[in-house]
Amino acid sequence: MTTGHGGIELAAVTAVKQIGVDAIGWLSSVVLILTLVHQVRTQWKSGHSEGVSHWLFVGQLAASGGFVAYSALLGNWVFVITNALLIVNALVGQAIVRHHRKREEKRHSDGRQFGLAPENGGVGRNCQHASGFRWLHLLQRLGKSS
Repeated sequence: MTTGHGGIELAAVTAVKQIGVDAIGWLSSVVLILTLVHQVRTQWKSGHSEGVSHWLFVGQLAASGGFVAYSALLGNWVFVITNALLIVNALVGQAIVRHHRKREEKRHSDGRQFGLAPENGGVGRNCQHASGFRWLHLLQRLGKSS
């Protein structure tokens, strides 16, 4: 058993090293979370989620859930909190994809209602909104009647 100042100094050095190690973990966590939040925000603002797979979020939820449990068992709070935030990020991302896909389905059904689906020579996916279909439909009718 070590007594005296040597043991105290060793404990202090060890504590300072651990603070540095934790700082690296927390800083990395902040960078990762900010990057993913920015990506989800960009996805929301763009108004579409083309090419984003539902399975991306399923995999992220499963992995992050496992890492939360694993990190909690190890007592590593950096990774418990980081992965808990990744779960929230995955849920928000999934909600955005669903929102965009439902809106896109509505656009397609509105286009078919006016005979403007892509297979009918209409504008399909590239239209701005349902009122755009109505205007195009009217213009097509005017063009055919003249």
